[in-house]
Amino acid sequence: MKNKFMIVMGVSMSILFISSIALGVVIPLTRPKINVTFHPSDMISYPGHTAWLLADVQSEEPIDIEVGTNVEVQVEWKTWSTCASSYLVEIFLKPNSQHVDNEIRVNLLASTESRRFSIGSCTIDVINWTSCAMDSSVVIRDHFLQYIESNTTFSNINSSTEWNFCGSPAQILIVEHCLFQSEFWEIEISRHVMISPHDWAQTYIRPRNQTSPIWSAKIDSWSLDNSSIYEIDSPSEIFR
Repeated sequence: MKNKFMIVMGVSMSILFISSIALGVVIPLTRPKINVTFHPSDMISYPGHTAWLLADVQSEEPIDIEVGTNVEVQVEWKTWSTCASSYLVEIFLKPNSQHVDNEIRVNLLASTESRRFSIGSCTIDVINWTSCAMDSSVVIRDHFLQYIESNTTFSNINSSTEWNFCGSPAQILIVEHCLFQSEFWEIEISRHVMISPHDWAQTYIRPRNQTSPIWSAKIDSWSLDNSSIYEIDSPSEIFR
């Protein structure tokens, strides 16, 4: 049925194009060239978790961007425009218990003055899982944030910055990962759940209008010497 609809639309648009030529009006039927890269292209989520996706969109002309899904689910998005035709879309999808054992498809839609069309999609598998404890990660996060405020020049990161917990990725047991977001930043906290001296902790921060982290640091043993923070190379990709 879907293919038939596409064929019918194609015929009607062709007739419209021929008629417009007869009237001396040319209606462009081609869509702009658009490249989309999802970070990640697919992921696992669970009830109570915020699946936080990024979509890097490069277009040859300005477009408006919307997000849709194949099922009814709470979803929000924010579009950062880095230049006239370059966009970073942050997608926040929050599944519930009704989505367990199902796949949610996230569709990215673009529109111009004359057209609206799909430009890419990714999938989220929802499983029966629960998040790790947030309390210990908040303590570690605040410890790193004190260092950032005192030793870096990043703007909008200080003691009054509000951070929202987005959950921890599913099925990660030995190394816990927790994500937090502020108005302008993402901070990721990872902790090796082992006894000292192997209980390291690590962080990265990412400006929310960029795809990659720009700063990272580590503590070799949280329980032995959590004051010894040192900077390390930032990962090239976000963790999800």
